[in-house]
Amino acid sequence: MSCVCQYFGNNATRAIPPSNCIDNGVDKKKVDEYVDPQINGCSSTKSEVSATELAAARAEIWVLSKNLTDAQISIENLESLLKHIIDKQGALLSELYALKRINSELQTECSTQRDYHTIERNAITTELHNIKKLLSSRTILLEEALKKNAELTNAVQDANEKIYVIGMKFLKLKSTRSRQCSERSGSIHSPEPVQ
Repeated sequence: MSCVCQYFGNNATRAIPPSNCIDNGVDKKKVDEYVDPQINGCSSTKSEVSATELAAARAEIWVLSKNLTDAQISIENLESLLKHIIDKQGALLSELYALKRINSELQTECSTQRDYHTIERNAITTELHNIKKLLSSRTILLEEALKKNAELTNAVQDANEKIYVIGMKFLKLKSTRSRQCSERSGSIHSPEPVQ
């Protein structure tokens, strides 16, 4: 049931008071305030207002005041919501600026770390290159040392073989000499044959 119907429904059972009671019970200034200006221009309507019109005007005033109260409550709610949104927006903006500052610091740190890692990588690459060079030269030196070692081993083996041959010749010569010496000494000590 709408507000107007409710108002009329409650007032329908009441008896309409006589016109002199209506005039006495209602402040004429207030009635003049709520009367439409077009109706105010007519002298016949201004002089006498019927109870139905007065009830309708009161109902309309009540409905308008209720709508005004509802609108004021809605405006207050919207203002409160707007204030909450502005506060939230302010908090989000502060958080956004804080995050931007942190992002800027992280980007600076990331750039520093990148530069440091680039320098470190270049140093490691140079060191690795030097190690490869050194390893290559050491490999060449090792190959040369192995070659010389093989040559020396062959030379020692040849020398051993020569020493062995010389030793054998010496022993042979020694045995030959000792035999010759013994033969000579035997020929000196032996008596001369009788003739």
